[in-house]
Amino acid sequence: MHSNQTQIIQQRQSSLCILQRLVRVGSGVVINSLQKLLAQQSFNDAIYFGIDINIKALDVTLRTAIQNNCDVQVIQQSFCHNFTNLMKGSVDVFIFNPPYVVTPEDELMKAQQKRDIEASWAGGKDGIQVLMAFIPKAYEFLSEKGVFYLLLIEENLKILKRLGKLFDIVYLVKRECPGERQVILRLTKKQK
Repeated sequence: MHSNQTQIIQQRQSSLCILQRLVRVGSGVVINSLQKLLAQQSFNDAIYFGIDINIKALDVTLRTAIQNNCDVQVIQQSFCHNFTNLMKGSVDVFIFNPPYVVTPEDELMKAQQKRDIEASWAGGKDGIQVLMAFIPKAYEFLSEKGVFYLLLIEENLKILKRLGKLFDIVYLVKRECPGERQVILRLTKKQK
């Protein structure tokens, strides 16, 4: 995460910053790096949640946290379905790398049921089915000053119209990787 994004997070937040890396924590590098960066900015009281349906990803995240002297709470589930109503409107930072590869719907369903590595990339129709289910939850749990970082690929951009109804959207990064064009967006709740 670039230092200017760290500054944006710092400017938008109050004393408590609850951070979540949702659905795919992978190796835990992103959430642990963010924790280290924000600790330098006096966000020592922040709570970090890594959520994934794959237990192996959570194990690696915990090992990465231990190796880096970070404190990350890991939860095996999809999204934040079991989070209490007290958490609504209190998440200051979401970082979401959804499963975004375009796949048949049955492949998505099998991957979600198996809860293994395929669930990290199988995105269903247009690669956005998981994201479509997550958007209402993200809006519900994100604080008024919250920031939502989202990684997409070019094939997923059909979702921008729906995102634009709830969030102000800023394109941060566009890059080409072998086989895909990635986009990182920063979303904030539209002001009422």
